[in-house]
Amino acid sequence: MNASIQAVSFDWLLAHGGNSADGLAQVFAGVMHAVCIGEIHPPNLAMGLSPDSFAALLDRYFPGASWEIGAASNALPAVDYPSFRMGEFDDLLALLLENRSDDAEHTVWLAHAVASACMGSRHLYSDMGLPDRQRLSALMERYFTALFLKNAGKMRWKKFLYRQLCERAEIKACPAPSCGVCTEYQNCFDTADRSSS
Repeated sequence: MNASIQAVSFDWLLAHGGNSADGLAQVFAGVMHAVCIGEIHPPNLAMGLSPDSFAALLDRYFPGASWEIGAASNALPAVDYPSFRMGEFDDLLALLLENRSDDAEHTVWLAHAVASACMGSRHLYSDMGLPDRQRLSALMERYFTALFLKNAGKMRWKKFLYRQLCERAEIKACPAPSCGVCTEYQNCFDTADRSSS
């Protein structure tokens, strides 16, 4: 792996941050680290943000790290990104942006980070670099309140977001008449801990 890519680790990013305890800094560091080690495949290291917007994110959350992150971005291997995956990313991003709780720049950045992390194969909170679902739920409640309230059944977040896309497209995701009797229920809901999501 290229040294400039290896340099962009979660801990290294937080060390270049103004506040390593900041939940948003942790998310942005987690997503960028996951991109660099190939665990998620969003459109690019910038999480689909414009160059100016990504530079503003770096200046706010990781001052002094711009050069190394730029080098890592240039060193990442090109990904043959299927058009359907780009459409999936765009649809997730649109859903999040339409349901954001405010118009702050950092909320827009978070929407890009969440959509990017959805391109991974693990639990969404893991691909965002968060320690547990509760931390993700707290972010969703604060920054995407309408979606948080709609997820009253505590469905796992990635499955919930994709279910919202299915509903928009009028695709019936499960043939059962209700979630409670669906054979996929345990895959969608965290039945071991109903307080998490």
